[in-house]
Amino acid sequence: LEKKNQAPHFDVLLGRPSPASPVTKHIIDSLQAHRNVNNVIMKWMEGYGQFVQPSSVLLDSHGKLISTGISVLSQYEVVLSTLLKDYDKKESHSELQDVASDTVVLLARDVSLLTESTCTTHQSQFVMSTLLHIMARCIPLLHSNDKSAMTTCAVTLLAFGDSINVQSLIHVQDYTTVSFLDIVSYNVGTDWIDDWEMGRLDSSAWNDAVSGIVSRAAKSCWNALDVVLAQDATAAVRVDRNKDNNRTATTTTSDIGDAVPRRVLQHLGWTNMAISVRAHFYGRDVIDTTISKKQTWQYPLPQKPQESPMASIERRPSRVFVAIHYIFFLQEKPLTINVLQEILPMVYTLLDSRPNHVTIGAAALIHVLSLVSSHELQEFQEMSRRVLERSLATTARKGPAIFFLSVAQSRVYQLLLEMNDTVTVQRRRATQQILTTIYRNPSQTTLIQSLLVGGLVPLLQQLSMEPNASAMELGRLGLMTLLSVLNTTFLDSNICSATLVALMHLMMGAHPILPRHGGQVMSQLLASFCRRAEYCANDDKWDDLERVQTTTAAMALLVCGERAEVVLNEVEKHSNDYDDILVKQVSHVRTEASRLEEMNEP
Repeated sequence: LEKKNQAPHFDVLLGRPSPASPVTKHIIDSLQAHRNVNNVIMKWMEGYGQFVQPSSVLLDSHGKLISTGISVLSQYEVVLSTLLKDYDKKESHSELQDVASDTVVLLARDVSLLTESTCTTHQSQFVMSTLLHIMARCIPLLHSNDKSAMTTCAVTLLAFGDSINVQSLIHVQDYTTVSFLDIVSYNVGTDWIDDWEMGRLDSSAWNDAVSGIVSRAAKSCWNALDVVLAQDATAAVRVDRNKDNNRTATTTTSDIGDAVPRRVLQHLGWTNMAISVRAHFYGRDVIDTTISKKQTWQYPLPQKPQESPMASIERRPSRVFVAIHYIFFLQEKPLTINVLQEILPMVYTLLDSRPNHVTIGAAALIHVLSLVSSHELQEFQEMSRRVLERSLATTARKGPAIFFLSVAQSRVYQLLLEMNDTVTVQRRRATQQILTTIYRNPSQTTLIQSLLVGGLVPLLQQLSMEPNASAMELGRLGLMTLLSVLNTTFLDSNICSATLVALMHLMMGAHPILPRHGGQVMSQLLASFCRRAEYCANDDKWDDLERVQTTTAAMALLVCGERAEVVLNEVEKHSNDYDDILVKQVSHVRTEASRLEEMNEP
């Protein structure tokens, strides 16, 4: 088989009928001669754990597949599949269902062990697809109330699917728009994110993306579970397929959004599945298959320390796939406290891991935050805030990681907008940290853009909405940072627009102190406009940028008052000494300021 590199005979696309060996034919004929075929099936299923598994599936001490029993496993599947054709459902009994339950659980755990192994040969793909096919054939024998076995099976199946890419999980464009009230709205796009590979996890080690044999075997298991659960009279009415195809604004349609898996998970119960997924993520559902020596000493020997969660998911990325796929299957609002208690620890663990996991974990947290209200988040807000602050301080400051972390942080504070004064102080401190980071890294354009769009603009917007000018303490630092960014000539129009929107929110939130800085703000805005007019002359986004700059200067005139007015008067009084473009801009600023005043009138 390995030399031929052929697909298993049961694969619907690539499989070809293969004749059973003479010995296998003799066994089938002998077993079919029995009157009670259900009892024969039961005994044959028991044989998997007793005889087949030890020779064909277990991994050695180095995580390598023991290959001597692959032929045994192949012929075992042929016999079982043939016997199941004669299965009499009317004669089914509880003992047979119990054996089927134990076999499905054992198969599911063996598949999970294979996804975590280091063996990526054709042998492992063949064994994995064969185990999944056997599991799909055994699932119909389960009782429709046997949720335990089906939950174990579903957790294993969540590891299969396309490689995870943050762009397929999240509509990134939904988080790249900066706006000021209903006056300005500008989408900066995603071209400035330089390394999307930091938001990707590969599943090719256990899921053959070329032939798709393993994925098709996994889908047959999902379909078998769906059929069994549909027979449960106590299950909820089947989910409307039209609703299953609708995603929220934070996700896209992909393999993990298939209707059948989501329907299965809903029947099994979201909380029940969350508990099992968490146990799998941290390795609590793994059974040690090594033979332990009998303890003869009266005192127990020191135990080997358990593997840390970070090391565990680093070495076994399939566990991350299970957790992420489950989280993005969640669509119903709001999520229950019980579900949050199970999934958020997994997200926090990812946020403390390497950059790829940090990016995926931040995207998962953004999705979770889109499904909760301030009431559900209140219990977890302190831990979420602390984990995000730590991750923002330690993660690599490139690629999409820092952007998604900033978005997640601002979303946490958005949900807590109406909380107590303590949250206001925490929001202000988070904003201060972002401003400081931007000021200290003037040449890192990707970092500046990520922090501006993902974190600073929404946080300043939240502060501007609070009473008593909550951003007043940040006024001087904010002006120093934003004006310096604004006048860095090598930055593109997207960063300039995001900076201007942030400046407008800062002026709203810190308006009591702005009159003292009116001259500086207005002169810097006009100087920036003239430099940008020359720098961005051939930029197709110049018209949008010019409109944002004019609106920002008009806001500065209204908020800063007399000292800003002095700057405009100086240009108008000595118009012959200044470029025409500056004189025209002053006129546009006055016109825009009048328009804004009219809009603000009751």
